[in-house]
Amino acid sequence: MPPVLHPVISGSSGSFSIIVSPSGILLEALSAVLSSYLTRSLYICGNYPVYLTKNIVDHNKIRVRRALTAYQIITILEEANESLILFEHDRTWYQDAPELIPIIGEVCKRKANEPQLIILFSDRLDQWLSQIDPYSSRVVYYLDTLAKPKKKQSQGVAHQNTLEGLW
Repeated sequence: MPPVLHPVISGSSGSFSIIVSPSGILLEALSAVLSSYLTRSLYICGNYPVYLTKNIVDHNKIRVRRALTAYQIITILEEANESLILFEHDRTWYQDAPELIPIIGEVCKRKANEPQLIILFSDRLDQWLSQIDPYSSRVVYYLDTLAKPKKKQSQGVAHQNTLEGLW
């Protein structure tokens, strides 16, 4: 049975899915899929994982890889042999090399045919994610994420998350 990410979202092996959803739903979905998936998984994130918390991590079942550039994303995806790849969208990856977006999309599509389940997720839609979605098997948008984000006044950073705190 495919893992259920959320009552209305499920994943199946051999697919590349994109989920754009509010943070709360993403946290629920990640917790559900990581607790139900029996094999080792790969979690790809930027400088630090935004959604991966101590509460949903089983260190024996998940490997975390950080990527700071689009080139590193391609390398990590090419080397991945896990049957589940969770891919936390980071907008900063594509700023220096937007021409790599189609290559990343193609690699995800090819890896899904091996068969691996690849889930790229974000809390909002942006121009980079829109360029990747033609390569996916399925795209799920929650209406809240399609609205323009409200501007917040900067209040500074209360704390910084790192991978160090997870292990």
